[in-house]
Amino acid sequence: MSSQPHIEYSKSRTFVGQKLTISLVNNRTAELWARLRPRVGEIANRLGKDFFNLQVYPDHYYKNFDPANEYEAYALVETSGETEIPDGMLEFHLPAGAYAVFI
Repeated sequence: MSSQPHIEYSKSRTFVGQKLTISLVNNRTAELWARLRPRVGEIANRLGKDFFNLQVYPDHYYKNFDPANEYEAYALVETSGETEIPDGMLEFHLPAGAYAVFI
């Protein structure tokens, strides 16, 4: 993964997957993906074969940075937006806008 992101402009998109509250100290990203990957076949109306790892940081996350600060981590696949959400999963709506992308 590159440490230098590039900016991409995205249309509004809908994803389905799972999330965990984690921190850099308690990084459970592998656990999150281990929970989603075996169940990805349950997600109907999937668009493409890509997987998306998103993080949502609270407003205060960087003001007093501490590796124990928690944020929401998401393991997702894109859908058409017209699908039933499997038990234990959630729908995530990404609004249109500019996003930093790390590859």
